[in-house]
Amino acid sequence: MLFVGIDGGVGVLAWTSADKALASGDYPILTRGDTTTRRGAKASVRFMSGAAGRGVTLDSGTVTLTLGDRVGARVRGSGLEPAAGRRAMLDAEFRPVPLARDSVACQ
Repeated sequence: MLFVGIDGGVGVLAWTSADKALASGDYPILTRGDTTTRRGAKASVRFMSGAAGRGVTLDSGTVTLTLGDRVGARVRGSGLEPAAGRRAMLDAEFRPVPLARDSVACQ
């Protein structure tokens, strides 16, 4: 499941995956190159530092999914900001929104 939140020059992107159907719960942040772990998430954030845009790919933390008639997520973690050489932390919440129905059944 892909989550994208953008406000001006700031944005968060989170992608969760599982070997079975996605379910509510915690998904550990995986490193960018991890292609073998079946259940996890990848996340990144873009933010402004003065007039400069910065970006961080998280390498630790958790994405917590809340699934039901509405879908929400919370992303908590950190990653190395290459331009500054220091760790940046993120705590972002995607408020629950209704899940759109597929027009064609998946079979």
